[in-house]
Amino acid sequence: MNGQETNQMSDILSHVDSETWVIFDVDNTLIESSLHLGSAQWRGHIRKKALDLGYTDAESEKILDNFWKFVQPLIPVRLVDKKTESIIKQLKEDGVVTLALTAREPDEVEHTERQLEEVNISFSNDVVKENLFLSTSHPGLLKNNVVYCGENTKSEAVLAFFKELGLLPKKVVFVDDKWDQIYDVEKALSILGVENICIRFGGADERVSSFSSEIADLQWGFLPKIVSDEEVISGNFYFQLDKMLAKKKEED
Repeated sequence: MNGQETNQMSDILSHVDSETWVIFDVDNTLIESSLHLGSAQWRGHIRKKALDLGYTDAESEKILDNFWKFVQPLIPVRLVDKKTESIIKQLKEDGVVTLALTAREPDEVEHTERQLEEVNISFSNDVVKENLFLSTSHPGLLKNNVVYCGENTKSEAVLAFFKELGLLPKKVVFVDDKWDQIYDVEKALSILGVENICIRFGGADERVSSFSSEIADLQWGFLPKIVSDEEVISGNFYFQLDKMLAKKKEED
């Protein structure tokens, strides 16, 4: 295993040449929710709540997926590393093929593309042009150079992707925030005989460790109004809400 680790996205550049393909994970690697609500770590909170209420593992996963897909079209996102936009643009200008590989479901294309567009990230290139349904155990999809793994492991999706593409790069740099995904994809690339550097990106680690389920639950309660973390912490939104309710009461 040759997994490496960094908190700076720019560190990947030293491993890239013109024959390298760079593949990025999405959540907590490229982008993150601007709120506690809807973050990747929020998923664990919803899963725990469902299990604590007595739902089975399978039922909890279904509940989690429904909550996740409901909130994603609503929440604002931001880059985990502010330099990522310029890094990807530079890679593309240098002729490097860039792709994304996400555990998101194929039916999450619309809001995923909206979120990536929100932070000015695009993976268009002159090598991978087709959209593909992957021959995987569960539905998998390549759309606009984002591979949606769904319930498949990332290794299975990678193997299916390259098989159906009918083309192998000389080298791949893969970036993900989770070590298990790093080792999983590294295994698949090694099976294919592709030279690879798999990098665990820790840019979101502090945000993950400081996740507040209390803030997230309050933000959920205000939907469809989006209330920022700062507004919840300061209590300013409650003050504004009280004023609005008082004004409405006077008008009535």
